[in-house]
Amino acid sequence: GRLGIFLVPFIAFRVVGKNNQSYVQSFYISVMGCYYLFYDWFARCADRSVVVFTGFMELVLIINLLVIMFVYGEYHQLGLQAMLAYACITTLMHFYTFAWDVLVLQGKWTYGWWALNMMGLLSILSLIFALFMPLYSDLSKIKATGKHRQDLIFAAFVSLVGILLEEIKGRAPKLAAVNAWLLPFSVFWYSSMSNLMVINNWGSPFHPSWLANQLVSALFSGHFIVDLTFSLGTVLVTGVATTLAAVTLLLYLQPTRWLWLCSNGLLLVAVSAFWMILATSGVPSLTIYEIPPAIPAIIPLHTGPQLLGAIETHVRDLLMGIVSILTGLFLHNYAKLHGDVKEKDKIISGAVFFIVTMSWFLFVTPKVYLYQDIYLI
Repeated sequence: GRLGIFLVPFIAFRVVGKNNQSYVQSFYISVMGCYYLFYDWFARCADRSVVVFTGFMELVLIINLLVIMFVYGEYHQLGLQAMLAYACITTLMHFYTFAWDVLVLQGKWTYGWWALNMMGLLSILSLIFALFMPLYSDLSKIKATGKHRQDLIFAAFVSLVGILLEEIKGRAPKLAAVNAWLLPFSVFWYSSMSNLMVINNWGSPFHPSWLANQLVSALFSGHFIVDLTFSLGTVLVTGVATTLAAVTLLLYLQPTRWLWLCSNGLLLVAVSAFWMILATSGVPSLTIYEIPPAIPAIIPLHTGPQLLGAIETHVRDLLMGIVSILTGLFLHNYAKLHGDVKEKDKIISGAVFFIVTMSWFLFVTPKVYLYQDIYLI
């Protein structure tokens, strides 16, 4: 709410000096200012009925913004675009946190059950998105297929992370709670923005293979707010939420017996994610006015086939990490139910060592193949 109050004067100053200032612009500035003042006040209320009412008023605000932008032809206004993006993100956060409060903080759901249900919802929404694929353009269909696969991988990974957070919440309660809230939220933000990019056939520096394979005509969408919002969502889910979850679990998860496989899977996912950044996009600038990336790709792959190969290799890494986590969780819980067998310690240790060694061999080998044409010849 307070952030919105500071945004209103900034947008007002941008509009006041325009020659084409209209009553619509003046009206929306006043309404937005009142909205954010009330939002800041309602956020202090402990009455759930007021919180729900505020959430529905946010949806009304979004509908009004869409009407002003597209019915009155004001969609080109940067201020309106910023307000719409801010309203959508805060509304998502509002309802998401309300559900978190009712279900998790009141003790009805565990972190694992929360993650499973949130990712089940994501999978359903992704399926609905995929069902409309025949209506998309031919190029968008290709990206939509990859996006649906990406959603399902995210759903599997986040669900397993939520279950693992149950193992550490006694040793790191605050970090476990932060991760359980942040990771599903960031995935929803990123997935929603990805849908927008795919449907409109817009490009992004975070997906250089789209441009390299001529799936899009430009590296950016051409809309500053869209590029900024998608960039922030991408950084949040890949650079912040996933990394924080992996580091937290690696630090606090007791790597005993089969839980070594869980730690191994988390490390595979984290290392593969950072490799993709270093090999493909680097860290792009968050503005369309600065084409050079903030941090360039350090070990870049240059051609379309190489970038496609990197994507397939990354997907294999993620699946391998997910299988490793799932196997470790299953065998760990099986051992807890049926008791530890001390006589089989050496067999268990040998099996874990073999699986971990093979997983890293399969991790490294495809990447050597990808780089051989660049560095080995």
